[in-house]
Amino acid sequence: MKSIFKKVLAVFTALTLMLPATGIGFAEEAGEIPLSSADIVLESGKTYTISNADELYNFAEIVNQATGLTGDGAIVKLKNDITLNEGTFSADTTGGSCTPLYNGEAAAAADGIRTWTPIGTMNGGMFCGTFEGQNKTISGLYVNAPSGEPAGLFGNCGGIIHSVRLTNSYISGPCAGGIVGVQYGKLIYDSSSTAIVNGEYVSGGIAGFLTSRKTEEYKVNLASLQECRNAGRVYGSNAGALAGGTTESSNRLRDCTDSGFVNDVENSSVMMGSDDFTDIFDKYYMSGTGADQNGYIYYRGAEAELNKQATTAAGNLYIKHYANEYVYLPKGCSAVYDITPAAFCTITSIDGGTASVTAMGNNRYLVKSTGDDVAIKVNFKAQYFNCDIDTINGKYCDVDETGINVYKVTPKDGYYIEKVIINGVSAGSISEIRITEDSKVEIYMARNGQTWEETQESDRAESTVKANAKIIAGIEATTIKASTAKTSTGKIKIKWTKSAGYKVDYYEVYRSTSKSKVTNGKAFFTTKTGSAKSYTNSKSLKKGTRYYYKVRGVRVVDGVKYYTKWSNLAYRKATKTFK
Repeated sequence: MKSIFKKVLAVFTALTLMLPATGIGFAEEAGEIPLSSADIVLESGKTYTISNADELYNFAEIVNQATGLTGDGAIVKLKNDITLNEGTFSADTTGGSCTPLYNGEAAAAADGIRTWTPIGTMNGGMFCGTFEGQNKTISGLYVNAPSGEPAGLFGNCGGIIHSVRLTNSYISGPCAGGIVGVQYGKLIYDSSSTAIVNGEYVSGGIAGFLTSRKTEEYKVNLASLQECRNAGRVYGSNAGALAGGTTESSNRLRDCTDSGFVNDVENSSVMMGSDDFTDIFDKYYMSGTGADQNGYIYYRGAEAELNKQATTAAGNLYIKHYANEYVYLPKGCSAVYDITPAAFCTITSIDGGTASVTAMGNNRYLVKSTGDDVAIKVNFKAQYFNCDIDTINGKYCDVDETGINVYKVTPKDGYYIEKVIINGVSAGSISEIRITEDSKVEIYMARNGQTWEETQESDRAESTVKANAKIIAGIEATTIKASTAKTSTGKIKIKWTKSAGYKVDYYEVYRSTSKSKVTNGKAFFTTKTGSAKSYTNSKSLKKGTRYYYKVRGVRVVDGVKYYTKWSNLAYRKATKTFK
């Protein structure tokens, strides 16, 4: 099992190293901006809208043609229900396969079927903003991702996704999920899927794989599913109703439900396809539709084995529990339960039974059946709080969840915690953060010997230097191809094309009657803008003389001129004389 997931991680955690953010966006516009073009650049603080299938495809193209993380701080809203394919998707699972069908026939041979490239590919960008589904439905998604690519509505995602309804869809790939293939940190909540999901390595009704998003300098955050619902069919050797796998036990699911099928087993109780990280099941997986409903943890082995642990107990039985779980305790038996953390967990007996609960210290409780019942149902309930941790200010530290509603801040070498602000109130330079409901946490880190403001200023200066260095290298690597032509009046026209990637501010045209001296001296002509693509030589021409030309682009960065490569040598003989 672990060898399979090492293969998955080798491919799908390639993006855990922070890639450079996308560049300059468009001018400020008031209100919401429709994604009517794939040329739009997502900017922080702006809200964009999707109202039809074409705009949904534009959104995918915007992200996939970007470089690295894109859309951080941007909001994208789904305004209407969207259907990509009108027909009905199903699957033929005869013989253990999972062949997609469209209107009852093989989808591969279907006419007019519209395929979907997930938002966030391995060689493209990764959306890190907020996608607001607004309870709108996306229907008719057909994904058949190639090797190495995550599959879902989103492929790779490092942002927040909420209130999305996915129906009548078929999604297949190495790492496949209904809503997202691989979720890098952040949160998917109040979203549902009835899609058919088929994964070669891992597959989940909501997410194929959950992992924290990391950079070279710090870990941003962990991935969570909250109040998500799967009612679709999930297939694969590591298939889970909600998620296919995870990199670490701190990634969590809260208040999620399943009414679908895993490998054609209804209500299979397998919430997570991988059992590599068993701790996550004990901590976080629960059934039930609301915060007040008492649920229990699902894990491989399901409810029966969990109950067996308690019902076969003789005397004290030590069982470790974290949250939202129950067991049946036989008459006259007792069990010691380890509850973490005690401050957020209570133990009650229900179903008419009676029990004594005695605190033993160190978050342990002795629970003993005292009534005449055959068994009592002992319930464990923990309360989770929402927390938004601003890790932009805390980029030089690790933020790890060490318990329910408890986070630890560990500075990187050479940095210290200047201050922590919780819900607008300074908590000093604490390293352990205990949150309450809907907490907003801001962590301010600074280099040793500097304040936070000084660190931010030096960061900006370093960022500018790095950005300029990239531009300069790009300009100096830019190539130009030149040619000449004779005009109808006998003048000489020089035309050129520049390689894509980096703009220039203007062009210089050099001329000589000697092939070896073209670039000597000053430019013969300078264009006014970098958009020019030609120049007509209409002066200082002598009939019968051959003239040689070369062109180069110029870009000014911080007041210094930088040049592209010289163009090839272009030449033409003058047929008329012009003074």
